[in-house]
Amino acid sequence: MTYGDQEKIVHHDVPKPCPECGSTHVRWAHSRGAVEKFLCVLGLRIRCCRSCGERYTRLGGAAVRLKDVKKVGRGVLLVIFVLAVPLMVIAVISWLMDHSSTEGDDGVG
Repeated sequence: MTYGDQEKIVHHDVPKPCPECGSTHVRWAHSRGAVEKFLCVLGLRIRCCRSCGERYTRLGGAAVRLKDVKKVGRGVLLVIFVLAVPLMVIAVISWLMDHSSTEGDDGVG
């Protein structure tokens, strides 16, 4: 048995506790919704505490609560929306101005 194998055995014998209640009754969970599926695509595993129901993942040993990730995700989407709408309005106005100025030109001159 190599050192790496011993480290894996020790790591799996003692599950890391839930960040909410500290319970070690934690299980792997199926992803729910777009945010959790995206985290799974990134290679992060979703965990769920059997005691309190907290859903989280671990990133570099630190627990990341999914409710916090979803809250940040909503904020990012709001910022994108707030920035995108004025840009779209400017683009439409610009297109309309270009389109109306070319309609007056019939190409005969």
